[in-house]
Parts: sequence; structure tokens; C-alpha cells
Amino acid sequence: MFKEVEDASLEFLEVSKNKPIRLISTRGVSGMTCAAILVKTLQRLDKKFSLKITQNLNSETIQEELKKYQDTLFILCNAGSKNLEDFKDSKNKIFIFDSKKSVGEISENVTLLNFEKLKQLSDKDLTSSSICYLFSKSISDKNKDLAKIAIIDAMENENSLEESEINSLIVADIKDLKIKDGIALYPATRPLKRILEYSTTPYIPGVTGNGPGVSKLLKETNLSPSKSLIDLNEKEMSRLITAIKIRQSRNGHTASFPKKIYLLKLFDNLEDVREISFLIDVCSKLGENSVAISYILGAKKAKSKALEIYTKYRQELISGLRVAEQTEKINGNGFVIFNTKDKVKETFVDAICSILSSSPDYEEGTTLVGMSYNKDKIKISARIIGKTTKNLKEIFERTISTFRGKNKGDTLVSGHKLKAGCSLEKDSEGVFLENLKKNLEIEIIKM
Repeated sequence: MFKEVEDASLEFLEVSKNKPIRLISTRGVSGMTCAAILVKTLQRLDKKFSLKITQNLNSETIQEELKKYQDTLFILCNAGSKNLEDFKDSKNKIFIFDSKKSVGEISENVTLLNFEKLKQLSDKDLTSSSICYLFSKSISDKNKDLAKIAIIDAMENENSLEESEINSLIVADIKDLKIKDGIALYPATRPLKRILEYSTTPYIPGVTGNGPGVSKLLKETNLSPSKSLIDLNEKEMSRLITAIKIRQSRNGHTASFPKKIYLLKLFDNLEDVREISFLIDVCSKLGENSVAISYILGAKKAKSKALEIYTKYRQELISGLRVAEQTEKINGNGFVIFNTKDKVKETFVDAICSILSSSPDYEEGTTLVGMSYNKDKIKISARIIGKTTKNLKEIFERTISTFRGKNKGDTLVSGHKLKAGCSLEKDSEGVFLENLKKNLEIEIIKM
């Protein structure tokens, strides 16, 4: 065990006596798995606590929380490392379990566990959930059964779990983990016909969302539609991988995808860990955080609700993907723009852009821009495919500067170099598109 973690757990057990606890976590897989681990840990300690899930932990939210819960111990997970200055004047004891780099000085009332504190572990593989698990395990060996929750978060990393020191330690504590070589299409436990048609990661041209395309692939590989991935032998798996690679390798793309399948026992069934991760993310993304956490902790009522949310989301996503593929595109030098208008919900545009950005239909360096209407607004999301010197967030900032003065709140750009998005008034569509095309063309000239 790590001394820093052990010291933090001993301190927590001492200072939390007769203290109410405020647990704050974030949305998404990392936030949900962190929350689930700590909720179960606190329940087993019979601690009195309340839980808050937030999209982003900013200074305003922190000050509101500290003011409202003055005589309370705080635990922040998957957040807080970048907000250290906000805690320096507080009298509350605060524990922060966050994998990200810290910003600011650590005050006496703060105990921080992040990759800087756990220097012997690689920051690339260390997740906030793994920190929460190490803390929980240090409190009691009875919490080893929570290791499987931490490993769900690790699925975000493309490396196999066995190649990571921290993940190897966590895997060693899991009794019901099964690992199989192959291609990581999920769910690996469902019939091939279904998983191929609904495969978005990886996206398979001519197969994803295409029933006849699925049948054609299965026929040429001589595979039964009713078989699952975990049923395939080595030769069958090889034929499937080859067929997918052929469909993915165009325009200089080299097909690449995880080669390990991870299965966990959940609700007395073997379930694909990647599907569990995606299901949790979908529930959280749609604001069903309590369902996500209850599902992770094995509540049977939450299972049916989570599966209902997840199934509907995947069906709508595949439907939206078909619409996006069939929508007339604006093709320029180094960019492609598609507007699904009111045919696709604006909540799916970001995911559709992300999926299509892995398609070999587009050359490396292409900027892919998706648009969708939401009443009198337009949601815009963009991705850059592969490596590039372009900065997508800066391009969007320049593009919307023309009408930012009029609708400042609606035209703030989010994202980073390779991914950006914004929302604006529908009547600004024409001006936006003209400015965007000009700015994208300028970037090509610069290159």
C-alpha cells in the first residue's frame, strides 16, 4: 500500500468522527465510478453524508457549498486539484481525490491525493477512481470488492490493463474479471449481428447502422449472426478482424482498436466492461446520475431503468448517424460540414461527430463540423481528424467574434485544439457558415 494513501485514510477516520460529510463528484464515467466507490465506503462506515454531482466544479459552486455546509467535512473526487486557492480561507476539512495536476498552494485544511502525490505511479494510467479505490481499500480490506468499479473507469485508456502498474494492482483484487484476446467490439456477450450494426467504437463503414452491410460481412467471414465475440475461436476472430480492417483502411487510415475484451460479473451475468462504461456515461450525460450510481452498485431496480435509457440512446444515436451520413455536405479544402437541421436531436451532434471522425471516409487533417437545430438555436460541434497544426477552438473563436457582442452568452466556445463547439441563434447560421469556411480556408493556406 502507498504511504500517502494510508496516511490520508487514517487522517480521515480520525477527523470524520461525529462529522457530517459532503461528497462532491462530477458527471461522466470517472465521476460516477468515484462517487459509487465512496458512497459504498461511507455506507459501510455508517457515516452520515450527502452527495452532489456537478458538471464542472468552479469557484462559485465551491463558495456556495462551503457557505452552506460550514461544519462539514468535504470529499471532492475527480475535481478540486485546480481549485486549491478556493479552499485556503475555509475552516472545513477537505479531502481531494483527483488524478489531475494541482494548481495553487495546498493549505493546511486540504489533504490531496493526485498523481503528484503518488509519484511512483504513471500519471497516464492513474484515474480518479483508482485513487478513490486505493483510499477505500486502505480503510478496510472488505472494500476490495470495489476494485471492479475502479477498473470500469480505466477502460477510457487504450492500453491494456495488464500494461499499467496501477491497473495491474487493481485487477489483482478482482475475482470475477475475465480477459479474452480479440477485437473490442461491445457488448462482446451479445450476438454479432447486433454488435456490428450498433458498433460506433470502432465505426465500421458500410456496417455500422447498416443491416444488409452486416449480413454481407458475416457471410464473407462465414460467421453465424447469433454467435457472440466471446464464442469465437481464434480463426473466427482473425477472419472478423481482417474484414473490419479492410473496411476501415482507406484514405491513408490504419485501422486501430483495442485487442482485449474485458468481462465482469454484474447482476450474476458476465458483462462487457466497455459497455458498462458506455452505459454509465449515457445515463450521466442525460442527467440520470442516481440511476448510474445505483446501477454500478448493483441495484436491480436501477438495472432495468439504466438499460432502458441506454438502449433508447443507442437506437437514436444510430438513427442520427444514418441521417448525418445521408445529409448533403458542404465540402471544402480540408473541411466537411453537415447540417442535420431538425432531423437529429442536438444532444447527439457531438457524439455523431466523434464517431464519424474515426471513419476512413475522411482524410487525416480534415475538419468535420456537425450542426443541428434546437428550436431557435443551432448546436455546432467539430472535430479534427488525426494530427494537425490547426487549433479548432481558436478558429471557432474568430468565426463567432462577429456576433459575440449581440449574444455573448450563446456564442461562448468550448473545447480545445482538436475539438470545439458552440451554440448560437438560428438566424446567424448564414453568417457563421461564411465566416467558418473562410477561416478554415485560411488555415489550409497557412499550412
